[in-house]
Amino acid sequence: MKLSWLVSWCLIVCIPISASSQSALSPTVTQEPADHAAKIKLEIQKRGTGERARVKLTLRDKTGVKGYISQIGDDSFELSDQQTGTVMTLAYREVDRVQKQGLSTPAKVAIGAAVVAGAMIAAGLIAYQASGY
Repeated sequence: MKLSWLVSWCLIVCIPISASSQSALSPTVTQEPADHAAKIKLEIQKRGTGERARVKLTLRDKTGVKGYISQIGDDSFELSDQQTGTVMTLAYREVDRVQKQGLSTPAKVAIGAAVVAGAMIAAGLIAYQASGY
């Protein structure tokens, strides 16, 4: 009885505290365009140029663009599509989000964990059958 009372009070206290702390720490929705453009420029420069600098961009008009960064300028950059050969010049202020192409790190970890778990289950079943039960 006392343990359930203690757990109940802990939940009553912890849930409102965690909800208020997340709302206080969440980033602001509206961001200055100059700050956002500088952040996008930094992301693009971090990725570099060349065919290995493949990115997936979400533009401000909610369209998606894929390709590799072929040239970086002061106010814009060029994105090349290897399949079609087209080159697009995009201003940093036009880009909403920059992502690396391919799977994210958490997705790769989840796939690896699933493979390991499957191998362990298979090994356990083989050992179970080999033991004669």
